[in-house]
Amino acid sequence: MKTYEMIEKFLTKKDSKLTAEETALLKQNYWLKALWLKSNIDDINIERFDTIDSINPHATLEYVYRTLKVLEAEAPNLNSLEYTILNDVLCYSEVAKGGTPQMRKKWQQNHFSIAIHNFGSADIYRSLNQDRFKPNYLRYVSTLIATHGMIGQYLRGETSLKSSEPLIGLSFPDVDHEKVVKILNKCIIKGVSEELYESLEAEINTTIETLLIRNYNRLKKLRAAAIRNGENFDKEYHEFIETYPECIASLNCFLNRYDFWYIEAATNDFKLDTTLKLFVYIQRAIGNKPITDISFKNMMSFYCDYHGKKVINVFKERVIEKLLTEYDISSDAPLKNNFVELVFDYSDDSIDYNILNLKWQFTPISEKFIDFCIAAIGQGALYDKVITMACDHFGIRRDKYDRFYNEYEYLQTMNSTTHLKKILVDYVTGDTIVDVGPGGGGLMDAILERFPSKKVMGIDVSENVIEKLQKVKTLYSKKWDVLQGNALELEKTFKEGEFDTIIFCSILHELYSYIPYDGKNFNYDTLRTVFCSVYHLLPKGGRLIIRDGIMTESNEDRKIRFKNPADMEILKRYANDFKGRKITFEAICEDTVQMPINDAMEFLYTYTWGEESYAHEINEQFGYFTPKQYIDFVTECFEGNCKVIDSKHFLQSGYSEHLLEKIEFLDAKTNVSVNLPDSTFILVIEKN
Repeated sequence: MKTYEMIEKFLTKKDSKLTAEETALLKQNYWLKALWLKSNIDDINIERFDTIDSINPHATLEYVYRTLKVLEAEAPNLNSLEYTILNDVLCYSEVAKGGTPQMRKKWQQNHFSIAIHNFGSADIYRSLNQDRFKPNYLRYVSTLIATHGMIGQYLRGETSLKSSEPLIGLSFPDVDHEKVVKILNKCIIKGVSEELYESLEAEINTTIETLLIRNYNRLKKLRAAAIRNGENFDKEYHEFIETYPECIASLNCFLNRYDFWYIEAATNDFKLDTTLKLFVYIQRAIGNKPITDISFKNMMSFYCDYHGKKVINVFKERVIEKLLTEYDISSDAPLKNNFVELVFDYSDDSIDYNILNLKWQFTPISEKFIDFCIAAIGQGALYDKVITMACDHFGIRRDKYDRFYNEYEYLQTMNSTTHLKKILVDYVTGDTIVDVGPGGGGLMDAILERFPSKKVMGIDVSENVIEKLQKVKTLYSKKWDVLQGNALELEKTFKEGEFDTIIFCSILHELYSYIPYDGKNFNYDTLRTVFCSVYHLLPKGGRLIIRDGIMTESNEDRKIRFKNPADMEILKRYANDFKGRKITFEAICEDTVQMPINDAMEFLYTYTWGEESYAHEINEQFGYFTPKQYIDFVTECFEGNCKVIDSKHFLQSGYSEHLLEKIEFLDAKTNVSVNLPDSTFILVIEKN
């Protein structure tokens, strides 16, 4: 039975008896019960009530009936969820006008605002349905109830448009918010008079369009630089509003009231949700002070020099990011922690303006410590230690492979070698492919370029990498998806049989080097955990594709002759700093050493990257298996239920060229120049 038909049964009722069906309808529909019962009837009990001699339908119920009839005519323009929402809104919008004295007394005791029926009706709706619907649905419907009719009152001059501002930013999945608001107003005003609606229709719709996009568009303009860098503004904005609906009013007020100076430059390096938290906090802190302009100029003071370029001071950025992320937006506490606070400077700079200046103020010791961190950039192992100290001191996040200042360059480098990795695409099988540690996304692009209909996903433990890839996806409309997850716990991210091919491209040596197992890094059990997990998740016929570093099967010695004898000190430092295994060498003369071939190559992998990457490369062991050991190890993890589709090894291009000006690589016995051994292994395993 349609809702309007339910009302019709009562409005057209001729006898004085309630049928069992009608009694049940009143019991099941509180809004109908409240609107049907005359407010001058005292102490009536619906359970014992079976006659309506002295009860007549209220004009309010007739009005609700008319609004629902309009809704029914609009049903073809709505999906089922939108129709249900509007039906709920129209049923409850007038409920606070009804009720017996006993019911109204109870509403007052519950502090429902029945003097203003919009708010009271929203209160009643929430109280009756809080255990029935999820909070986001309750919030959406009750906001529509609380603001219903306000647009019409605004057009009549009875209220300001501010009364309708809670509608700004309001959203619900699979609902066209603008359409819902327009049709709601159509129902409300047509319920009063069709002629009235026809005379106001254009003005109503224009007002709604202007209202809903005004602050949204201003905010989107403020985030222009972030959006150009790949921020998914629409998605992230609506997620914030869904998470913090109580902030809508403060955020709208912030965007409505002030002129901003330098705001984009001061905030676009922060994520959208933390930026919106900042805006809400500023508005609440200002309160009713007569501020007209807000200057963010002094909040731009956290830049530093990096390779002659002005870049964001990552240490300060992450301390502030942590403060904003952890801040309880519902609290009245100041925005500060032990390291930094947001400082307000109110000043009247002229007779016409009241200006608020804002700045991030770090404690003196924090400023000095961060200066030390910046000075250590590029200082090899020292910088890595400084990063660790900073993360411990400030409690800021550092992902396992976080490179702080050269992270962008690192991802670019990863993408620049994609052409070397495209050979892996030849081995892909099935419809769903997972790339573990996708770097800059280049391999995922290559897979989709060859197989555009396949589902390609990247998984990475690094929050920073995932954030950057999500921006790339948004910016360039990539078809792949990315997930944050741990390669050692794939079963927490994927279900058995969910993917057909899983690729580990230049990532396993990082897992082996960085991820401790039983408290120990460089532990083969780390790799065992990964491969056993892959085995259990892969379907029969599914493939594991590996591209990573190897050791050569040879145990021979080689000589390294440094063209710059001073670089012997780099080898000495490396042998001392490297923790993967013991590196041995024998100095032959001031510029030449003799050492085992695999130790020599392990050193050259790091030496090739240069001093700036030393702090990171020193922590990584690139060669940890010979080809035979690799095949045997993976086969054991697959319990022998697999076959080798392909295995090959080669020297990755670039090593010989990069080292040509730095060293000579010699046979230890003949002192004749020899080629570098193979560096890279490709292994393709298929599950039986």
